[in-house]
This record gives sequence, structure tokens and C-alpha cells, in this order.
Amino acid sequence: MNEIDVLKRLSGHPNIMKFFGVACAGKERGKQVGNEFLIVTELCSGGPLKDYLPPSHQGKHLPPNLVLQILAQTSRAIQHMHKQSPPIIHRDLKIENILLSESFTIKLCDFGSATTETFAPTVAWSAVERGRVQESLEKVTTPMYRPPEMLDLYLNYPINEALDIWAFGCIMFYLVCGYHPFEDSAKLAILNANFNLPPCDTGFEPFHNLIRQMLLVDPTQRPNINSIYGELSDLATTLNVPAFDSIIFNEEVKRRLRNCTKSKALSTLPVFPSETPSGFPVQETGSAMFHEM
Repeated sequence: MNEIDVLKRLSGHPNIMKFFGVACAGKERGKQVGNEFLIVTELCSGGPLKDYLPPSHQGKHLPPNLVLQILAQTSRAIQHMHKQSPPIIHRDLKIENILLSESFTIKLCDFGSATTETFAPTVAWSAVERGRVQESLEKVTTPMYRPPEMLDLYLNYPINEALDIWAFGCIMFYLVCGYHPFEDSAKLAILNANFNLPPCDTGFEPFHNLIRQMLLVDPTQRPNINSIYGELSDLATTLNVPAFDSIIFNEEVKRRLRNCTKSKALSTLPVFPSETPSGFPVQETGSAMFHEM
């Protein structure tokens, strides 16, 4: 399954980057002339979510209501992926792959690693087979977001959409605690789910139990995305938070964004070469982005 197929199936959801089509352009590579294919998507002029977050390990966070909005909208995007038949697994969920639209709603992006393929290792699997699968997974995932079942196939855990739940748990931890639970990608820490939730403001306490459930070593024990989406939606209702409305950042966040040299302008942009959070070269216009394949 390639990125274009995934985008065609998912496009139109309010929290997934909209797909417009594919463009073909001639390109010279040394003395050879060939065709270059570009994926055309909506321009998420709000920029990367990470630009709005306080620097790691400074003990600062976005307000709980904004964190709830971000998580609820992201969970709705993941739910749309997992409810496909068969489920589409993102496999590279991370803070860097969450953008903001012009109206400041969440947009999930970068589906180059997405797949419908799952694995069910058993004791009958050979070392060669385990090594082949593990090597293929390492090529499409980010180390600090990899779940235990990816790091050690001898655990014989299923490798399926539950890996997105683990990665989403890491994102939730990052937003709540201000740093990643497995920043050094230490294999033993991940295999044992060895992380510590620091004391926090009472506004963040409802997220702690969810994080513990999502970062369980055994993927069969993690909640599915419908359960997570339901809990976040119920929490938003209880706290009277407009979970799926535009995210309104306070002046401190806006000031930090203005001082962030990596952030994109929050207005119509001229055409110029840039980079997406995943590192793909793109060109931007006032309403679309062109991603090199």
C-alpha cells in the first residue's frame, strides 16, 4: 500500500491532511532527464504543532484544555484510519507529524509508512523470519516511538494497529509532561515500559491513567482507539471543552511562536522550497503543498 492509496482512502476527514492529486514534472538528474511525481495536499498554514510547544524539560505545558483539544482531534484522525477495512496503521505517529490548519484544527500527515499489513509471530517463526520483519519495520518507524512488540519479536506479540496506540501514548505523555517518555530510545526501558509520570497539575490527572493503559507492554491489553476517543470526548463534555473547535493559543504561545525561527508564517505563503516535518521536500502555494515522492 503506497502513500497515494492511503491518502485517497483517508482524505476528506477533518483531521487528516486533504489530498488533491498527483502532479508530474520533468526533472534533470545530471545528464539524465526523468519524471518527478509530486503529491499535492492542502497547505496547513498553521504549521507544525511542535512549534507551539514549550522547549522540552522546562516544566512548562500548554493548558490542559488545549492538550485535550489536540488529543481529541488526533484520536479522531487515528480512529478514521483504524476503522477502515482492513485497518490502516500509520506506524510513524509522532509530534512532528501533527500539523495545524489555517483555522487551527489538527491535521495528521505523512502516511509514507502507513500499511494494512500485520504480523503474528509464533514460536514456529525462524530467526531469519524474525530478523527480516524487524529490519523492515525499522525502516519505517521512529526509534523512540517503537513499541515493545517491534523491538523484540521473540515476545511473540501481534504487530498490528496497537502499535499506533503505543505511539499515541508517547505523544500524550509528551504533551502532558513536557518531554518524551523514551527520549534516548533505550531498548530495555521500552521493553519494560519503564517510565515515570511526574507530579502534575490536577488538570492533567485525567490523562495519567490513559497514558498508563496505552503504554502497556502487551499490545493485546492496550485500549483500542474507539475507547480512547470515547474517554477524551467524555472528558471534553465533562469539562465543557469544545474538543473539535479551533484551538485558541494564548499570548505566551503566540509570542514563543513568533520567536521560533523554524516556524512558518501564519499567512498566505509564496512558492518556495521547504521541508515537511518528515523531511520530504515540498513546495508551497497559498492553498496547496507539493510533496516529492
